[in-house]
Amino acid sequence: MDDTIAEKIKCTLSKTDWKVSRLERIAGGNANFTYRGYLESGNGTIVIKHSEPFAALNADYQLDVGRSDYEWFMLSTLSPKPPARTDSFLVRSPKALGSFEHTKLIEDLPNSTTVKAYLSKYGADLQSEVASELGTAIGRWLSWFHGWIDGDDEEAVAVRNKIQHNPMAGPREYLYIGSYRDSMAQFPTEVDWPSDEQMGRIEKAVRAMYQRREGGIHGDFWTGNMILPDRAPAKENRSREGEVDKIFILDFEVSQLGSRSQDLAQCLAELWMVYHFYEAQAPLHVMRGFISGYAAGQDEQFALQIAMHFGIHIVVISWRYGWPKGDKLVECVRFGNSCLVKGFEGDVDWFKATSLRFLFSS
Repeated sequence: MDDTIAEKIKCTLSKTDWKVSRLERIAGGNANFTYRGYLESGNGTIVIKHSEPFAALNADYQLDVGRSDYEWFMLSTLSPKPPARTDSFLVRSPKALGSFEHTKLIEDLPNSTTVKAYLSKYGADLQSEVASELGTAIGRWLSWFHGWIDGDDEEAVAVRNKIQHNPMAGPREYLYIGSYRDSMAQFPTEVDWPSDEQMGRIEKAVRAMYQRREGGIHGDFWTGNMILPDRAPAKENRSREGEVDKIFILDFEVSQLGSRSQDLAQCLAELWMVYHFYEAQAPLHVMRGFISGYAAGQDEQFALQIAMHFGIHIVVISWRYGWPKGDKLVECVRFGNSCLVKGFEGDVDWFKATSLRFLFSS
């Protein structure tokens, strides 16, 4: 399958100015075939994302092939936008380079790794100030993105009109609250689950949050969709030496109108699981910086929504996607369930005694 797709891509690009001498398969999520292309001209590399009407990692899972058009529209619109900055980091989306049916070409960041892998590899050596600044930079970008996409300029209006029809919105809702009861069945006695009556009320409230479609969101905002240079962290602020690390925000194909709290919660949840399963402290500093950079700490109701989405994420994702099994997994699911229930109940005092206390700083 992979060889066939690669040959199809090379054939497509052979008729363009983006001819490649070779392709290298790289990580790019579950849905698309993603490659690094080495240009025949010798002028560096590009990233190539190719969509088929099925998932790259599961050919039996059918997907709308038009999903790539939504991402291309987003990247093309975002390309000229200014980055979010801190002293040491510059955050933006990669530049859109070329589109050929369901094959999209975007700017590469050579010798890079995901933020998730970076924290696993370098987290023990990452100073708390640098980890916090990393989170602040990402939070500032997301805050800008949410503010821009909900603005009144022509481009923002066009983006909202486009993404409100994204067919990927439905599968995302099913993956989260739509599959929560599957997790309840997976851990029938280990977790103090809500009663059937209370769960029904929670599901109704969460679906209402999704369906309010309060604004444009990234839709898959987690540490695996952010890349930065794969090098050991600086001992002090790199900007003093004129070096600033780029961070690219990737994978806009599920951008949609939805709950902004979902973007924040997904990022926080993935960071928290690294902290929880591997007892790493750096992710906690990134989390605090992220919320500070976004400036999300002033609205208690918004914080409760983030906490609910956070809980859903670590319940439904942790046991499905490669996190360690055993007691730590059960503890993770228990905490996630408590976050969902306590968030629904509005129990702020409970959160102030947990690792999510920074959400309720006031």
